[in-house]
Amino acid sequence: MSFRSNDREIAAVSAPSIAIAVGLLALAAVLQATVLHALAIRNATPSLILVVVVLYALQVGTKRGLLIGVLGGLFEDALTGGTGGSWTLSTALVAIVAGAMSRFFFSDSPPALMIAVALGSLLHSAFFWSIMSLGGYPSGLAVAHLHTAILQAIYTTVVATPVIFFVGRNKERPVKRIPLRDFR
Repeated sequence: MSFRSNDREIAAVSAPSIAIAVGLLALAAVLQATVLHALAIRNATPSLILVVVVLYALQVGTKRGLLIGVLGGLFEDALTGGTGGSWTLSTALVAIVAGAMSRFFFSDSPPALMIAVALGSLLHSAFFWSIMSLGGYPSGLAVAHLHTAILQAIYTTVVATPVIFFVGRNKERPVKRIPLRDFR
């Protein structure tokens, strides 16, 4: 009696294309620079770019997530200016972490995605300020930035929650059958 399956194929859920992710990044950048910037709470604004990067990297893994992370960071640097590429590096590092988590992460769970966005936001701020401090930024602002980073993580998660539920609810799960080779 053998417990091996006779079905020699697996189902792979297709991930969103890079073109769609780039379009979403551009839309997020426009919304972040216009609407959300006007809704700042104690200097904290939600980062839709980060939401797109984290959710995309969790679905596709490290390599494709890194590509979108670098592009999202470039958008952030273009919006802020004067950071010397710190947003690009920090967003790319968050994409790497989120992409690495995708191997061990159940990306269909809204609470898990909300936690990932919150942690991604905190990491994003930590990476940014670490990079800025290496460039000579005054370290005396660390406590003030920590308060802003915590508020921004909460704010970003609150803004991301309807997006997570909308995408999860309307997500089609196309399945592509991939035949496996027999290694016997």
